[in-house]
Amino acid sequence: QQAEREVIASRFGVADRLLIDFAEGHANTPEAVETSYWRAVFKLDPLNFTARPRDAAALLDDYLNAPVTIAHRGAATTLRRAAMALDRPAMPSQPLSSAAAGSTAPAAAAPADAKARDDEMQRLRDELAKANAELERIKKRLSQPNP
Repeated sequence: QQAEREVIASRFGVADRLLIDFAEGHANTPEAVETSYWRAVFKLDPLNFTARPRDAAALLDDYLNAPVTIAHRGAATTLRRAAMALDRPAMPSQPLSSAAAGSTAPAAAAPADAKARDDEMQRLRDELAKANAELERIKKRLSQPNP
């Protein structure tokens, strides 16, 4: 609760330190694992200028790979994807400023934009499939007994 109060006051460093101290003081507990989730959430706050999306993704990886049952698996997975997307440079064909401003493109440009979006979606699906395949390979390798 104190960490949340610090975040509301935009004191992200203090909140992060409180959560780190809690995790260290309560090591090997489910509550300590939850601190990784909350630290990541707070690092993704747009007002937290000292954190990077990559930092949040690393914390979410730790959280998702915890050896205990975790309460926020779906949310953590979604936030990790968002963190990775934020860490990527903006696509030149779709600058954030025009997309955020809600500008309307001429009708002739719409099919080209749709094709670019579809191509990007397919590229991301392929990337996700490769990552999932690699994860499965690692899981299989780790599940095999050591000789």
